[in-house]
Amino acid sequence: MAGFGFPPEIHYFAEIFVELQEMRQQADYALDDNPEDPYYETRVLGFIASAEFAIEQFEQVDVQHRRDFVAHVLFKSRQ
Repeated sequence: MAGFGFPPEIHYFAEIFVELQEMRQQADYALDDNPEDPYYETRVLGFIASAEFAIEQFEQVDVQHRRDFVAHVLFKSRQ
């Protein structure tokens, strides 16, 4: 997404979104992820905190930038 002129908060939001989506897909197939692991809850809470922070940052950006970003994500460029 570099080079599209979005504010850093939107770049951060996009990066976290992709990262957490990948983690979610991995969790669907993980055989070694054990809720009994003492760090399991800590990791999950960390992911939640990252998502919450990214959303807060995204909401602070001017509405026009948010609309432009959504349009960019939804509609691929026809080149």
